[in-house]
Amino acid sequence: MSIAIEKVWKSFGGVPAVKGVSLPVPSGELVALLGPSGSGKTTLLRVIAGLERPDSGRVFFDGEEATFRAVRERKVGFVFQHYALFRHLTVFDNIAFGLAVKPRKVRPGKREIAEKVNALLKLIQLEQMADRYPAQLSGGQRQRVALARALAVEPRVLLLDEPFGALDARVRQELRRWLRRLHDDLKITSVFVTHDQEEALEVADRIVVMNEGEIEQEGTPLEVYDHPATPFVFDFLGKVNLFRGRASHGRFPAGEPPVPGLLPSLKLPKLCPASFRDVDIEHQPVDDRAVPAKVSFLLPVGPLVRVELVFDGFDSSLELDLPRDTADRLALRVGDVVFALPKQVESVTGDYQI
Repeated sequence: MSIAIEKVWKSFGGVPAVKGVSLPVPSGELVALLGPSGSGKTTLLRVIAGLERPDSGRVFFDGEEATFRAVRERKVGFVFQHYALFRHLTVFDNIAFGLAVKPRKVRPGKREIAEKVNALLKLIQLEQMADRYPAQLSGGQRQRVALARALAVEPRVLLLDEPFGALDARVRQELRRWLRRLHDDLKITSVFVTHDQEEALEVADRIVVMNEGEIEQEGTPLEVYDHPATPFVFDFLGKVNLFRGRASHGRFPAGEPPVPGLLPSLKLPKLCPASFRDVDIEHQPVDDRAVPAKVSFLLPVGPLVRVELVFDGFDSSLELDLPRDTADRLALRVGDVVFALPKQVESVTGDYQI
């Protein structure tokens, strides 16, 4: 089922949380609403669910207006961050709950409910835990039960609010891959809220980056990462280093004596802040765009080595994480002079890639 959000505004206490947002969600797509706290993503999700009524604007399901429909009439499944399971019910009964409380005329029989619940238990790989209570499950298992409960009522739309936010990093990674496989199997239209960039990039078909109640950019994970539309998106979707320097004749920074320019072919203003994301470093310059830098700090972090570089002409350092094998090949030491070549550069005047 497709969703269309049309010029939705929502305020709380006179403070706008969502500002005129319009967004189409095609049928069968998995969309991530990504942004920092206070960006409006959860409010927008709750408007879709019917848990909040917009101050203005409209919501459509499959082309039919649903702005004023009750939550039950929308037939959405909602999964919360903290599971919201019934502690006094078993796993089986938690999953069956939505079916068991349906009006008598449309309520399935006990056998049909049992068949559906058992099928969902198999889907979430918890067949042996049907008789356990939530307190006897791990966090990851509880979240899978919450997902199964939402799916039991055969929702037309699945909405997830920070579904893995309360879990540790390893379980979160496992569950998001499981969610991606589940979506591929079921093809149910899904919208999930997250502030985790890696989670959105790994799971979603399309990412909607929100900031201060507005959409900054929407597109596939590759589109928003490789071609950020605004400095905010560039900064939010990865580790970014901000530099400030003076450009002269399209070269950044200008130096006395001149040094190789990071942006040699672009017409830039005289004063130009720039952000760098991905950087290659070598002991020798690979071309005339490479800039000499000194290694000021090294720190092994698991499979990575964190490297800090300082440049003449910049008022800030550059921090990057190198794979361990690359760091071993370079045999870096504090004090070494290397040559850095940024792969992508963003300035306040636009998006530049080199």
